[in-house]
Amino acid sequence: MPEVIFTCYATDSAIEYIDVTATIETISTADLFDLIDDSPELHQIAGRYSDTIFSHVFGTGSIHEWLDEFLENDETLAYLSDDPVTLNRLAGNSSTSVRLLVSGNPFTPRPAINRLCLDNDLKVAIESAKHLRVSYRGQLALIAKAADWSAEDREELVTAIAYNPRTLPVALSKAATFSGDASTRHVIEARLKARKLARLLH
Repeated sequence: MPEVIFTCYATDSAIEYIDVTATIETISTADLFDLIDDSPELHQIAGRYSDTIFSHVFGTGSIHEWLDEFLENDETLAYLSDDPVTLNRLAGNSSTSVRLLVSGNPFTPRPAINRLCLDNDLKVAIESAKHLRVSYRGQLALIAKAADWSAEDREELVTAIAYNPRTLPVALSKAATFSGDASTRHVIEARLKARKLARLLH
């Protein structure tokens, strides 16, 4: 998430920067949507700087209007939402940056992640392969699609799959055939051997 910093002009023309990124990032989605009414930090900012000054800096009537717009922004929702219906909708957004944020959101539901594995944007597709909710079918479909990719892009995909702790052996084995990196193949081989040993012990 980008930093959220208010640039405020005091009455003596001095410039003051107030970073509220931590406030926004560390609260729950439910609390975030109550931020306008319940945040003492932002009430303090709103109290110190008049709406006229705020309008000069941000182009909106008040800090409250700015927050309303901020919370309705698709990128904000894609990054912060924990609602599967919202994230499923945003997975089909026309903006690549929104879909990329959805693919990295831990609350994105599996069907949406599997669809994003086949996204036309490689960054979105590869990010989806890292997701803990991605199915092996989604990863296998992406591996098949990656046959036409450059060697560098395929290697990035293999690394994403190899280091995803939820990747199943069938996807690991298939991904290994694409890798030209000895260390990545070693990771995959070690994980496959560990899975075999775990089955023997049970």
